[in-house]
Amino acid sequence: MGSMQSLVTLDLSHNNLSGSIPSSFEEIHGLSYVDISYNHLEGPLPNINAFREALTERLKGNKGLCGKVGALLPPCNAHGSKNHHKCKKRRSIKILNKTTCMEKFPFQF
Repeated sequence: MGSMQSLVTLDLSHNNLSGSIPSSFEEIHGLSYVDISYNHLEGPLPNINAFREALTERLKGNKGLCGKVGALLPPCNAHGSKNHHKCKKRRSIKILNKTTCMEKFPFQF
């Protein structure tokens, strides 16, 4: 995901995703809108404005997230999250009408 420098909008809501959000999201400096609501995500939010400034409704429905988003999320512990899942298969997601396959993508469908 970090190589997608021109990505501005990302909506992965209602996709039954689980696992942690890749740290490579911190390399997407142009990302200004993110909606990851109603999945099963856990762990720390990437430390970029798109996540820090996300509205409550764009993050809700994920019981395992932590990070600095107002009073919405609990702070992360010293290790960053409860558990990290390992991806064993290729994953694909549809972003802006293009499908991208990625190795070691931690979201699980």
